[in-house]
Amino acid sequence: MYEKKMDEDITKLLSPYRCILVPIARNATGSMTYVLKQFRSNYTSKEIRDNIDEIEWKNRIKFAFVRHPLDRFISAIAQANAPHIGIRINSGIEGPSFNYHIFRPQVEYLTEDIDFVGKYENLEEDWKKVNNLIGIDLPLIHSNETEAKRKLTKEEIEWAIEYYKEDFKRFKYKINAKNYSIHN
Repeated sequence: MYEKKMDEDITKLLSPYRCILVPIARNATGSMTYVLKQFRSNYTSKEIRDNIDEIEWKNRIKFAFVRHPLDRFISAIAQANAPHIGIRINSGIEGPSFNYHIFRPQVEYLTEDIDFVGKYENLEEDWKKVNNLIGIDLPLIHSNETEAKRKLTKEEIEWAIEYYKEDFKRFKYKINAKNYSIHN
């Protein structure tokens, strides 16, 4: 469903800071790839591991950031509806563009063991942990932020909870749908 060719030079994914960020869209990874001088991609941990030297994989700190699935879903809808993307997602549930990587469940990106999984909700604190793991002191420069103030319909919430059920489970997020609902 989400297959893609590894058409870029995979070595561009390797940061000079001896780390590998597994970039999960809508989780501040644009800011992280910029700061770490890492090529921005949408590759999974497995795709990265399968396309670099095993020594490189073993010798680098591997990390990713996840986000509450409903917050990420709202952010993805806002991004997909942005004029520069050229995609319109009205309900956030269906349409020809739904396979767009920003909607992909986060668990699908993290199929290989990595050293650290931070949470977007603890971005500043967890970014400091990444800095300590890598042995750097780089501030996170925020970029590509979206105004995601949209509320979800009851049907969208039910759909998203089911679609992202493994994200809720693996990353221990609570489902508190009333914070996201427009009460329809």
